[in-house]
Amino acid sequence: MLEKAQANPDNLVYAEMLMWHVMQTKDFEMAYRQARAIDMRFENHEEERAFVKAIAQGLLEVKEGKVQTIDNVKKKLGINI
Repeated sequence: MLEKAQANPDNLVYAEMLMWHVMQTKDFEMAYRQARAIDMRFENHEEERAFVKAIAQGLLEVKEGKVQTIDNVKKKLGINI
Protein backbone atom coordinates (compact mmCIF):
# COMPACT_ATOMS: atom_id res chain seq x y z
CA MET A 1 0.00 0.00 0.00
CA LEU A 2 2.83 2.38 0.83
CA GLU A 3 4.41 1.80 -2.57
CA LYS A 4 1.12 2.55 -4.37
CA ALA A 5 0.59 5.75 -2.35
CA GLN A 6 4.16 6.87 -3.03
CA ALA A 7 3.95 6.03 -6.74
CA ASN A 8 0.67 7.97 -7.07
CA PRO A 9 0.99 10.97 -4.73
CA ASP A 10 -1.95 12.81 -6.30
CA ASN A 11 -4.36 9.91 -5.82
CA LEU A 12 -6.48 10.62 -2.74
CA VAL A 13 -7.85 7.07 -2.65
CA TYR A 14 -4.40 5.52 -2.17
CA ALA A 15 -3.52 8.11 0.48
CA GLU A 16 -6.70 7.36 2.43
CA MET A 17 -6.25 3.60 2.06
CA LEU A 18 -2.73 3.90 3.45
CA MET A 19 -4.02 5.90 6.40
CA TRP A 20 -6.74 3.30 7.02
CA HIS A 21 -4.19 0.47 6.81
CA VAL A 22 -1.81 1.98 9.35
CA MET A 23 -4.73 2.69 11.67
CA GLN A 24 -5.69 -0.98 11.50
CA THR A 25 -2.15 -1.98 12.45
CA LYS A 26 -2.35 0.50 15.36
CA ASP A 27 0.61 2.50 14.07
CA PHE A 28 -0.93 5.74 15.30
CA GLU A 29 2.20 7.82 14.69
CA MET A 30 2.23 6.87 11.01
CA ALA A 31 -1.54 7.33 10.73
CA TYR A 32 -1.22 10.84 12.14
CA ARG A 33 1.64 11.66 9.75
CA GLN A 34 -0.42 10.34 6.85
CA ALA A 35 -3.43 12.40 7.93
CA ARG A 36 -1.27 15.53 8.04
CA ALA A 37 0.19 14.74 4.62
CA ILE A 38 -3.30 14.33 3.15
CA ASP A 39 -4.34 17.61 4.76
CA MET A 40 -1.44 19.47 3.17
CA ARG A 41 -1.47 17.73 -0.21
CA PHE A 42 -5.20 17.96 -0.86
CA GLU A 43 -5.85 21.46 0.42
CA ASN A 44 -8.54 22.11 -2.22
CA HIS A 45 -10.71 19.21 -1.00
CA GLU A 46 -12.35 20.90 1.99
CA GLU A 47 -14.70 18.04 2.87
CA GLU A 48 -11.87 15.49 2.81
CA ARG A 49 -9.67 17.76 4.88
CA ALA A 50 -12.34 18.14 7.57
CA PHE A 51 -12.79 14.36 7.72
CA VAL A 52 -9.04 13.72 7.92
CA LYS A 53 -8.57 16.39 10.59
CA ALA A 54 -11.25 14.74 12.72
CA ILE A 55 -9.50 11.39 12.33
CA ALA A 56 -6.13 12.92 13.21
CA GLN A 57 -7.56 14.55 16.32
CA GLY A 58 -9.12 11.24 17.35
CA LEU A 59 -5.79 9.47 16.86
CA LEU A 60 -4.07 11.97 19.14
CA GLU A 61 -6.71 11.48 21.80
CA VAL A 62 -6.42 7.68 21.61
CA LYS A 63 -2.64 7.96 21.83
CA GLU A 64 -3.06 10.12 24.95
CA GLY A 65 -5.13 7.34 26.50
CA LYS A 66 -8.54 8.93 26.13
CA VAL A 67 -11.39 6.50 25.59
CA GLN A 68 -13.52 7.22 22.52
CA THR A 69 -17.18 6.32 22.48
CA ILE A 70 -18.87 5.69 19.16
CA ASP A 71 -21.07 8.75 19.75
CA ASN A 72 -17.99 10.98 20.21
CA VAL A 73 -16.43 9.61 17.04
CA LYS A 74 -19.63 10.18 15.04
CA LYS A 75 -19.90 13.73 16.36
CA LYS A 76 -16.31 14.56 15.41
CA LEU A 77 -16.78 13.12 11.93
CA GLY A 78 -20.06 14.95 11.43
CA ILE A 79 -22.11 11.77 11.16
CA ASN A 80 -25.70 12.26 12.28
CA ILE A 81 -27.04 8.71 12.14
